[in-house]
Amino acid sequence: MAGTITDQIILKRKHINLTGEDKYGHWWTELRDGAKKPVESYGWWPKGPVGPKETLLGTEGELNGVTNFGGSATKDPHHGDGAEEAFEVEIPAGKTVDDAKQDVRTFANGYSGEWRWTFGYGQNCHTFQESLISAAGFVKKPLGSAAGGSSGAKKAA
Repeated sequence: MAGTITDQIILKRKHINLTGEDKYGHWWTELRDGAKKPVESYGWWPKGPVGPKETLLGTEGELNGVTNFGGSATKDPHHGDGAEEAFEVEIPAGKTVDDAKQDVRTFANGYSGEWRWTFGYGQNCHTFQESLISAAGFVKKPLGSAAGGSSGAKKAA
């Protein structure tokens, strides 16, 4: 039995850009209200500043980059930002959108460990989002699917 596709949970992804302002890129998840306004967001960050050593060998991680990157308990530093890719999610059959949002909060607040990005490996914002998708039973869908939209990921506002 198929679940419900919602535009109230959005997976956002900025790509790595070694010459840009956001060299590491970032993946985060936004929870929106019924008017599609982001009200909460969650992503995984290093707790302190990082250089090559911390990037490759790891450092303490934290939810939303509260200590050094300007996030808060319920807002990722990229809250409301645009992204190169964005996706809606299909929530499992039998769950409401509110249930699914609570699953995001529960997962995010229970996540812990290091932050490390070693050529795509390690515990980082990518693995945080992928683990969230798996734990919540979400299926990633192209942006616009909730409204019967297009067949590919779209740049999100």
